[in-house]
Amino acid sequence: MFKKQTADKDRFLILGRSESMTVIAEELARSSAVQRSEIVLASRFDPGESVKSHFPVPPAYIQGNPAETAFLETLKPASASRILVNLTGAPDGDLQALRIATALQTVLASAKDGPDILILVDSPEYRAKIQTLVVPKMKVFCPIEAFPAIAAQSCRQDRLSLIFDELFSYHGNEIYRIPGKPMKGLSWTQVLRAFANACPVGLAQNGRLSINPKQSAVIEEDDELYVLAGNPDDIQIAQPILPAPDNRDISPDSIETTHPQNFLFLGWNPLCPSILADLAHYAPKGSAVRIVCADNPGFNQSESPKISIQWTEGDPRDKAVIAAADLENWENIVIPGSAFPASSEQMEILHTLAGLMAGPGLRNHITTLTGTPAPEYYPEDRILSTDILYKLAVQLLIQPDLFDVFRELIQPIGTEIYLKPAENYVTIDRPVDFYTILESARRKNETAIGYFLEENRKIALNPVKTEKISFYHYDKIIVLSDEH
Repeated sequence: MFKKQTADKDRFLILGRSESMTVIAEELARSSAVQRSEIVLASRFDPGESVKSHFPVPPAYIQGNPAETAFLETLKPASASRILVNLTGAPDGDLQALRIATALQTVLASAKDGPDILILVDSPEYRAKIQTLVVPKMKVFCPIEAFPAIAAQSCRQDRLSLIFDELFSYHGNEIYRIPGKPMKGLSWTQVLRAFANACPVGLAQNGRLSINPKQSAVIEEDDELYVLAGNPDDIQIAQPILPAPDNRDISPDSIETTHPQNFLFLGWNPLCPSILADLAHYAPKGSAVRIVCADNPGFNQSESPKISIQWTEGDPRDKAVIAAADLENWENIVIPGSAFPASSEQMEILHTLAGLMAGPGLRNHITTLTGTPAPEYYPEDRILSTDILYKLAVQLLIQPDLFDVFRELIQPIGTEIYLKPAENYVTIDRPVDFYTILESARRKNETAIGYFLEENRKIALNPVKTEKISFYHYDKIIVLSDEH
């Protein structure tokens, strides 16, 4: 019923060399869209065999400067399906990316249907400069610009960073665009229960994208749906007549979830003002932030009237300083470090903090921000690395139409992802299927996409809808909701 999403063979052209190349190569290897593709690397310096070995197929390497028009023409960019320009992390990487984009503008000027192009940069300034160029089907993404928004959401909701990691990478479930024609005439309420192995999340109608759209929206022939699925080529329609949910399974009550939150920042770096600005948008009135660092961060309390902000002078690496911070009073702890993206300081603070929490059995929600992969022996739910956004970059390269979807999920307006108490949706200790959860969330104008079970710390996105699960206190339902 749905058109195959993956091409039989594509030609990927990767221009430039970057510290993030290994992450991107590994993510490409996870995507079914790349398994039989041709990959060509072109840069002034050879990335080395250790990097090349991570690609899904052995890449061809051509040495040269892609910013030079004559060399770029030899690569035949017009014949490529997709082009990635990535020099992030290099001293002059953004400048070189601008020069390559300018060369692409020249070389592809006469191309009738050029390739999809994704350019990665380190600064919003160069993102804006490159976006002024006239290159068809080109998009520019600045991972470090999106990172504070991801951090602000993750540091206020335990386990959210793991949900982002699954959505942004090619393991588990991803978001895909499919034609709405087979659902023509159905309302969004009906579409929510229409798929056996996919969760609808959004609707593109008349050129406008809606994540968690209105229940009354009716699907038209030319609309497009966005669904959460494990395999886009195997999306199945549910049986025509599903049993109606049993109202005894749906909770009539709701626990209030918008209580004030407290945040302890152990360290401060240039990304933190943006994180704090987003927190001021998300956090309920009466929330508090305490910053522990050596130098006064110079925040402006008037810019964040909903939350109180205080600064404590001290070295966040010092065990005595951390111990004096009254850890039991701060449910959310953020470890940004002072030398981001370097991560050694953050790991040192996390190690000290974990030791101090172990004695009294504290279970604070910790978010450690790093620009490099964390050692494997640290709990994954305590680490948020910029690697997550380079994984997302691969999805944006393969599915450029997801730009607007992820922009809405990331930015602090519109619809976001929430983990809410299971007892707000279903009757506790009573087996229910996911169709019941979908219906309960729908009645709250939300879209359910999964759940989290506290007992085994399991996150299930797009779960088997017919499987019955008993939920208990501390379990969560994962929903798309607009709380603004």
